[in-house]
Amino acid sequence: MFSESAQKIIDERFGGDAKAFVQAHIHSRRGALNWNDIITSEKVFPEYASTVDDIIERLLGYSPPTYLTLPYESFLRAVVYGYHNGSISQDEMLEQSEEYIKLIRNKDMEDYSYLYHSREEYQQYFEYLPEYKEVVKNRFTKFLGYEPKLEHSVIAEILTRECFVQDRFILQEGILSQADIRAITIIKYREVLIELGREEADKSPLIAMELRYRVLNTEN
Repeated sequence: MFSESAQKIIDERFGGDAKAFVQAHIHSRRGALNWNDIITSEKVFPEYASTVDDIIERLLGYSPPTYLTLPYESFLRAVVYGYHNGSISQDEMLEQSEEYIKLIRNKDMEDYSYLYHSREEYQQYFEYLPEYKEVVKNRFTKFLGYEPKLEHSVIAEILTRECFVQDRFILQEGILSQADIRAITIIKYREVLIELGREEADKSPLIAMELRYRVLNTEN
């Protein structure tokens, strides 16, 4: 399946784990910005750049890396322009924006779109930063209103434990952060993915606004 040189890298640098090698390769390629996207983004309604950033954060709940948003920014700006010149209503603007932002969400979820976790991932779940295991699990249970299944939340929980280590002020008690919303996006995406498949997961609704509303009502 792999060339001799690639197999050597898999054996020496990834401990023979071909899946980890492929994921690393995909991630490295995805991180490269497309020059045409950059040029287009600079030319198409640049005055709406900050508005689009706000819409992405509002509907998605967090701010993805530029390489994920850039291919869609010119389309989103055109939608905003349509609203400002009276061609579409605010509801239509948000509805059309949501479809593009789903594409951004789906790109962000690609690293988590496999059905089954490896034994190594489960091992990491139980052994990596175990002092934060219950804190993170309880945090998700509170925000979701139920305890997520492990097959849905393994990666989300690991990533959130890392957030606690990197900056404990990001995840304050009871306060829903962008890091929380991205992690819960992973959970909700994987719920649909495992139950109904990739196509349905890609069509699944964005969860940020509903999640914020739920957390706000729970607090009140």
